[in-house]
Amino acid sequence: MRVGDHTENLCLCPGTGLTGTLKSYSISRVLGQGGFGITYEATSQLGERVAIKEYFPLTWVVRVTGKQVVPKTDREAVYQKGLQSFSNEARMLAGIDDLNTVVKVMDCFHENGTAYLVMEFLDGMSLKAKAEACGGRIPAEELLPKLRPVIADLEQLHQRGMLHRDIAPDNLIWTTEDRIKLIDFGAARRMEENRKLTMLAKPGFAPIEQYTSGGQGTWTDVYALCATMYYLLTGSMPTPAPDRLYDESSNLPSPISLGVGLTQEEEDAIMHGLAVQPKQRTQTMGQLLDALGDMIDIDPIPPIPPVPKPSFWKKLAAIFHRNRNH
Repeated sequence: MRVGDHTENLCLCPGTGLTGTLKSYSISRVLGQGGFGITYEATSQLGERVAIKEYFPLTWVVRVTGKQVVPKTDREAVYQKGLQSFSNEARMLAGIDDLNTVVKVMDCFHENGTAYLVMEFLDGMSLKAKAEACGGRIPAEELLPKLRPVIADLEQLHQRGMLHRDIAPDNLIWTTEDRIKLIDFGAARRMEENRKLTMLAKPGFAPIEQYTSGGQGTWTDVYALCATMYYLLTGSMPTPAPDRLYDESSNLPSPISLGVGLTQEEEDAIMHGLAVQPKQRTQTMGQLLDALGDMIDIDPIPPIPPVPKPSFWKKLAAIFHRNRNH
């Protein structure tokens, strides 16, 4: 994020304290700001470095007294609806803390008229920044082995009924521990029968079904991940799905033809995941893993675990729900 003079006063100042459900925190600096939230680096009362995401829809709210977030008069209803979606993100992430390639949630709470999501601090860079640091492309032999555990965990997310819906190079972090982690579940949704999903289209990475409100499924995340791999391997942005649908001349050049060191099997796997029509595309992350071949040994995807007994996270969710209603 670039924090210009016109946005600095919108962010919490360094040293600002927040009282969480489990711990208290002190803001250190701004990490990034988007249209619907601000992410900070902070320190807990125990000295832990954490990342805190604040619900802050830029065009719907104002900040008063340096901390309090107040919706504009004509945006109160839509603000509350968005706040509920943000809270849902917290609950979803809290329930998947067993997946190693998904950012971990440590706390979630309401304060200052808004909500906060506390996550592990990931020291590293986005895959977009990593590609730039590598001269525009990440070598296949370096990228693909690191992505396989991510694909396996996405299969687990899908088996549990969740879609990420916003997989892209800037939502995958290459950590200093030389691992890749998936972040930003702000667009994540549960797969519920007969329920239309909101439209979400990130040009180049969003499949055709995300330009409408229906037809999204596990194949939607498959397309986004394959588009991400294509971009990182070739250094070229995939042509937006609508252009590819209506203009046959907009077909994507094959990665191998662009000088990428892939096997034919690997290229076929990526390109099949990029099929414009959902029914012609690889349908699941498990199928994508199989199609990519055995670049490295990886534990088989386990079956869906049994429903656990009430746990710490359920207790936290209950506390979070109670705090939200007060």
